[in-house]
Amino acid sequence: MTTSADVVRAMFEHHLWATDALIEHLDRLPAEQLEVSVPGTYGSMIATLTHMIDADSRYLLRLRDPTPALAEDRVGIPLAQLRSEMPEHRRRWDEALSDLETGTLSASIVGKDDYPDTSPAESMLLIQAIHHGNDHRTQICSTLGALELPLPELDGWDFWAQQRTT
Repeated sequence: MTTSADVVRAMFEHHLWATDALIEHLDRLPAEQLEVSVPGTYGSMIATLTHMIDADSRYLLRLRDPTPALAEDRVGIPLAQLRSEMPEHRRRWDEALSDLETGTLSASIVGKDDYPDTSPAESMLLIQAIHHGNDHRTQICSTLGALELPLPELDGWDFWAQQRTT
C-alpha cells in the first residue's frame, strides 16, 4: 500500500531525476549554447540551472534554520560542477524527507519584506522546491525549443518508465 510519505518521496525522486536528466542532456551541447537565453525565461540555460540548484540548497537550509545565511546565486558555474553537486542534494533531500516521515522536521521562516513569518513551513518549502524545479526546467526546455534543439523527456511518464526498467 502506498503511503503519503511514498508519494512525497516519489515527487522528490522525480525532481532530482529530472534535474539529473536535464544536466545530462545539456552536457551534449556546445558550452556556448548554454549561455543562450530567450525572452520570458530566468536567463541563460546555465544561469537558470545554477539558480535552480542554488535555490534547492536554500530550501534545504530553511528546512533546518528559520534565519539561515543565504548565499546569492552563483555565477559562471560549469555544468560538470553542477552535476557533481547532485549526489549531495539527493542525500540532503533524503535526510529531510526521512525527518519529515519521523515527525522530526520542523521548519519556520522569519519573514522579510516580500513574505510573512511562516510556521510551520515544511509544506510550503517542499511545495516551492517542486514547483520551482519544474518551472525552471520548463524554461530551459523552452529555450532549447526556441533554438530548435532536441528536448529531454522529463515528465512523470518518462520517470516512471525508467524506474520500472532499472
